[in-house]
Amino acid sequence: MAAADRYVAEYHRAAPAFAAIHPLHPRKPEECHRLIANSFHSEIFGLRYHVPGYLDWLSRQDHTAAYGLHREQLAAIVGSGAGQHVVLKCPFHLWHAADLAGTYPQARVVRLHRDPVTTVASVCSLTRTVRAARSRHVDPYQIGAFWLDRTAAALPGLRDPEAFAGLPVLDLRYRDLVADPVTVLGRVCEFAGLPFDAAAQHAVRSAIRTAAHTAPGRHQYRLSDYGLDADGLRRRFADYRADYRL
Repeated sequence: MAAADRYVAEYHRAAPAFAAIHPLHPRKPEECHRLIANSFHSEIFGLRYHVPGYLDWLSRQDHTAAYGLHREQLAAIVGSGAGQHVVLKCPFHLWHAADLAGTYPQARVVRLHRDPVTTVASVCSLTRTVRAARSRHVDPYQIGAFWLDRTAAALPGLRDPEAFAGLPVLDLRYRDLVADPVTVLGRVCEFAGLPFDAAAQHAVRSAIRTAAHTAPGRHQYRLSDYGLDADGLRRRFADYRADYRL
């Protein structure tokens, strides 16, 4: 825990803008790419650093063992006294849906859809901030081209109903979650077979109020900073945007 404290404090010193983009706390949950990364088979390294050779190598690898290690670590974290459900969150699973399904055959998948015009701008800003923490030179136009290609590679899987090898999938829109989080979380719990009683709803509302008062700032970003434009993204991803009414 002390090491986690030091890590988070140092990260916020190196990338002070990061706090407004993504919450990182030494004693709160974090995305499970940190488990996959321990096998050195994670797209997170392609986000943190400009390493196209690594990503080319990663695209040729079998991820079965990486997901097996993910499960071993998760079992160690959860221990014997936990409940029956664990919530995992990481966008990189989109590129490895079959491996996820093979490792967790009883899983249920919730996919959150957001307009690529906004998503690409947001993740470009995140990448620029994270890379600047570890590098003296960061090329925003290269970042824009990188995420344009990665998004184009991921979206066909989002349009494929069998992408997760038969696992049940619930598709939600980001804007609906933001507009009415309690109702949307109720749908998620129903999908997962979990109760969403009055106490749970109260806890959600309390968490939202706390986040609103403690947020360190607002994440701001522009496509033009990365050599991209909204009309171009709308045309390129028109089919996906139409499928989910984004």
